[in-house]
Amino acid sequence: MPRADHLPHPILDRRVSDLLAAAPGVLERLVEAGFAPLANPAARAVLAPTVTLRQAIALRGLDAARADALLAGLTLVFREDAACRA
Repeated sequence: MPRADHLPHPILDRRVSDLLAAAPGVLERLVEAGFAPLANPAARAVLAPTVTLRQAIALRGLDAARADALLAGLTLVFREDAACRA
């Protein structure tokens, strides 16, 4: 099984803060995936701009299956957001 931090996906190299700003459901998905510190606004303000999603996945130790599930969930959030804006 490949390591989660080596998965190919277009959003992996974006800063977490950019992802959070891009669509309203991102925070909920990240917290559900185990990124609980992001639920705290002060921690989110400090942590999110300093790390990419790839780095966050590696730091949390998500395996490939959990990382894939997170990426699928985030992709769904972005698609739903795009559909609402259309």
